[in-house]
Amino acid sequence: MEERDGRTVRSSAVLLRRLGGALLLVGLLAAVLVFLMVPGEDAGVSGDNMVSPESVKRYNYDLERLGGKSLVWVAEFNDWLGSLWHGRKLAGTLIVLFGGAAWICFWISTLPPEER
Repeated sequence: MEERDGRTVRSSAVLLRRLGGALLLVGLLAAVLVFLMVPGEDAGVSGDNMVSPESVKRYNYDLERLGGKSLVWVAEFNDWLGSLWHGRKLAGTLIVLFGGAAWICFWISTLPPEER
């Protein structure tokens, strides 16, 4: 803490550490809430909504014919990325995002004031 005109002023490092702690706490609470509130992966899935392996193979074959193997990889990556924002996987995504933001705050707080 720095002293200016007889008043105590919090340094930016302390504020960044508190912000990092708050982000970590909020992220953890949000992830726990999402995990507890969202039903499991198999809940509500009936046999009518299932995709057959033959249709997946046909879809991948058509994609490969249209754009090559790279288009199949892009489509698979897109499906994976989209799945991170639904269901219980969202809880893990929140922990990673908020944890990363908190780590950045903690890391910046260790830098000298000239570099912040």
